[in-house]
Amino acid sequence: MLKIHDLAGVIPALATPLTRDGGVDEAGIGRLVVHVLAGGVTGLLPLGSTGECSSLDEGSRRAVLAAVAKANAGRVPIICGVAQSHLAGAQLEVAAAAALGADAALVTPPFYYPMDQAGVLAFYRTLARRSPIPIFLYNIPQFTKVVAEPETVATLAREGSLVGIKDSSRNFEYFELVRAATRDLPHFRVFTGSDTMLLVSRRGQHRARVGRPHLRSVPERRPRIGARAAGPPDRAGHEPPRRGLSIGDQGRPRSAGHLRTMAGKADRTPRRSGPSGAAPPAVRVGTAGKKLTARRLRPLAG
Repeated sequence: MLKIHDLAGVIPALATPLTRDGGVDEAGIGRLVVHVLAGGVTGLLPLGSTGECSSLDEGSRRAVLAAVAKANAGRVPIICGVAQSHLAGAQLEVAAAAALGADAALVTPPFYYPMDQAGVLAFYRTLARRSPIPIFLYNIPQFTKVVAEPETVATLAREGSLVGIKDSSRNFEYFELVRAATRDLPHFRVFTGSDTMLLVSRRGQHRARVGRPHLRSVPERRPRIGARAAGPPDRAGHEPPRRGLSIGDQGRPRSAGHLRTMAGKADRTPRRSGPSGAAPPAVRVGTAGKKLTARRLRPLAG
């Protein structure tokens, strides 16, 4: 099993199957875990936002994690989601997660009331001091109304209070600032929880994702997940990937820059000079012409 400090790749945030009467569907959870493990994931995240942890009572949360741990049978690390409005509640949830087999906890800041950065620091320091398992910070301010600033994250990381962060803010600037602030910490894990951030999060060294791949069926020809080894900076001074895995349909997904290059080549026509050597006047393209160009480029971009 991968150690938490080396964790990278695709970690699905698991949905929580329920029965018609609102009980936990333990058999359904077992099938779901087997399904995503067959797709090559490197970890499991029960009781996150996708798992609706804040909508489940205490008994249901315990039953969900127990079912996930049983189906997983120690094959990949389990990171259990924790979202509580106060420190004591978070401490109880983390302790219960450890007792049921979780390898780490993904913890939101206390929600509902605004909190300054001193409060965020105190919360995670106290939580980590008494936690039997490592702590990841879950940054999802659209739900908690609390943001852990990059400087705060870096401080907690250097102290050892945090082993990583899952950022679901969909804020590219924030994501980049966290990466810059923790770049000198090779074992600090940085994950994105947003599908729309997958391409941009692949740039640099923190190319890992926590998302919802379990909602798609596992194809016969599975996506390739390949590790990228560390190495010295190239001649341009760019730092190579230090950690994380890439995932895409038969390899890497095409980047936006690649698609722009393809589009430019597809719509490029040779320009011929007139008798004086000057370029000929531009030809006006009507609405129909624009639609035709769009139709030509769409298959190439796909």
